Amino acid sequence: MSFTFRTHEAGDATPFTLRWPWARAAQVVRGWQRWAPSAPDEVWTSLQLNSRPADGTPSVEVTGLALADAERHMDGLTAATGAEPITSSGRSRPYMDAMLFMAGCAGRTVEQCHGQGSLPGQRPGGSFPRTDYAGKSHLAYRPLPDPAIDALLARLVQGNDVADRSVLMDAMGGAIGRVGPGDTAFPHRRALFCVQYLAPDAAWLRSAHEAMEPYLGGNAYVNYIDRELTGWARAYYGPNLERLAKVKAAHDPGRLFTFPQAIA
Repeated sequence: MSFTFRTHEAGDATPFTLRWPWARAAQVVRGWQRWAPSAPDEVWTSLQLNSRPADGTPSVEVTGLALADAERHMDGLTAATGAEPITSSGRSRPYMDAMLFMAGCAGRTVEQCHGQGSLPGQRPGGSFPRTDYAGKSHLAYRPLPDPAIDALLARLVQGNDVADRSVLMDAMGGAIGRVGPGDTAFPHRRALFCVQYLAPDAAWLRSAHEAMEPYLGGNAYVNYIDRELTGWARAYYGPNLERLAKVKAAHDPGRLFTFPQAIA
């Protein structure tokens, strides 16, 4: 088996960020989830809800990347939310610089954008800190209704120790949705966005995930593997599971490539 890749020239791109006060969080989620999945192909966004960022107060922001017309897309998002951001910024950069910015490595070199050390994925000159957290996920096939949004926001800031909780909503649609659910291994082609819950507190993660399940169902994103997930194979692969199991049996009957949630 071999792969042949067709390369494309990567031009400049514009990373951008818009931030709103927490009081506008529900309004921003409502507007973003209807705008983002149908946005033009040249723009992608991620909505991020953080319980306590650097300034100590909950935040809601959208980070995005535009290959063209960044200002127009930022204006379109603002109009969709009906809420004026307290800060907004965006600057065209060479593609590699844009990717470093999106990875949280703005101002660092590629070498520095690694953990320091000699383990795989580390570099001697790495300066990127390691953080410990766990994650869970859902795939949203329809917009969240207002009760779900309110419950999610309340749970994010619930309790006395609310540090380091995050909910990320990554836009889908576009080219992802133009491929049939059965055309590849990935079945969730019709989802509007992916929801990821991140925190060092496993109990909070479970409660947030369980609270959203009535609204989002039992689907999950395989790249955010979850060892506690029941029915994980169907959650990750949906109706493609049986076909993938046949491929696995044909090409790896001895299960050389295996891990706790490998396809049987």
